[in-house]
Amino acid sequence: MSHPSRVRITGPLVGYAAGFRSALEAQGYRHHAVGCQLYVMAHLSRWLEAEELDVGDLTPDRIERFLVARREAGYTMWLSTKGVAPLVGYLRGEGVVPLVEPVVAVTPAERCLEAFRTYLLEERGLSQGTVVADVHVARLFLATRPAVDLGLEQVTSGEIVEFVRTQCERRGSPYVTAGLRAFLRFCHVVGLTPRPLVDAVPKVASWRLATPLSTFQAVRWVSSWPV
Repeated sequence: MSHPSRVRITGPLVGYAAGFRSALEAQGYRHHAVGCQLYVMAHLSRWLEAEELDVGDLTPDRIERFLVARREAGYTMWLSTKGVAPLVGYLRGEGVVPLVEPVVAVTPAERCLEAFRTYLLEERGLSQGTVVADVHVARLFLATRPAVDLGLEQVTSGEIVEFVRTQCERRGSPYVTAGLRAFLRFCHVVGLTPRPLVDAVPKVASWRLATPLSTFQAVRWVSSWPV
C-alpha cells in the first residue's frame, strides 16, 4: 500500500510536497490515495529535472509530454490529464504553474475546428484520443479549402477522393478515412454542407477503421505526421 511517508521527492517540486499532501488530506483523500498522488508528483519532479525544466515551465504541452513519457516508462496508472489534475490544480492554485489561456478561434477554419471538437466531445461522447485524431484530419482537409471562405457547401466527391488518396500516400494511416467521415458527418449535421458526403469517402477493405485511439496513440500518431 502507498503511504505518504514512504514517498521520496527530489527535484523542482520538493518544496511543494508538504503543501500538496496537506491539501489532499484536507479534501478527504485517504492515505493510499495521497501516497499515489505523491508518487506521481515524485515522477513529475524527476522528469522536470531530467528535462532541465522548472515548475513554471509546466505548460499544457509539457504536461502532455510528461504523460507520454510516463506511459513509455511502463506506468499503468495516472496516465491522463485527469490523473494529474489534483497535482496540476494545486500547483496552479499556488501560482507557480501558468493558467490555461482559452484558445480564441479567429479564422473560419479555427472556428469550424473548435465547433467540431466540441461536437465530438459533447454530442458524440468520443474518447480524447479519437477526438485528437479526427480534429487533426479535419484540419488537414480544411487546409485545402479557401482561407477566407471555406466553401464547404461546394465540396465535391472528387475532391474528397483526391484528399484521401493524397493523405494516405503521404501518411499511410487508415485513420484518415475515419476522421474525414466524422468531419463530413458533422458538416452535414450543422448545415455546412447541403447534402451528406460521408459516402464519398473511399472504402478500402484492408483498412481497419474501428479501433479507437487512446490519447497516447493519438499524440504519437499526430506528432509523427509531416506538416
